[in-house]
Amino acid sequence: MIKRINVNPEERWFLKFHENGFIREVKQVYNAAEYRKQPHARLLLTKKKLIAALELDKLNRKNERLIDSK
Repeated sequence: MIKRINVNPEERWFLKFHENGFIREVKQVYNAAEYRKQPHARLLLTKKKLIAALELDKLNRKNERLIDSK
């Protein structure tokens, strides 16, 4: 769905992870410049990088399920 929506090029996202390394949550940041001023600011991703991270996470989850089912 993220691939198809039009977003403001200034919007950014950050990721939260489970203990096992999989993505748990995606948060959208509307004002990246203001967010970066926070002391515990996370790495911000563009739409393109977010899509790449989500696709990689999907592959990793799929591979783990294959390994666990053997």
